[in-house]
Amino acid sequence: SPEAARNTSSWPRRSPMTPSAEGSEPRGKLRIWKVVNLPDEPKVLPVLSRAEPFTPGFCRAPPEDMVIAWLRNGDSVRQVGHSKRIRGHMVMPVRLLRDGEGEGEVEETEEGWVTR
Repeated sequence: SPEAARNTSSWPRRSPMTPSAEGSEPRGKLRIWKVVNLPDEPKVLPVLSRAEPFTPGFCRAPPEDMVIAWLRNGDSVRQVGHSKRIRGHMVMPVRLLRDGEGEGEVEETEEGWVTR
């Protein structure tokens, strides 16, 4: 019948958004980013308290009161929201991931913004 044809779709049905096991966030992709290809200098890629673009080789350094942490090669961050385009750069909200005390444990620490 035309009514039945109108209610069917060639796309599979999505399951409803349900809370994850943590109970706080809806189910979605878990995006973990690993820092690679940075120069071996200290203080190259900052995690900031505000969404501001500061990239390696940028002509000026961010104010120290905005800096939460400095990322180095091998560090990992978890993306916690949607990225923004600010002055031609993509800035994303992240939570720093640090190795925990147990084997394979990862501890989420500070939260801020980083330029990708």
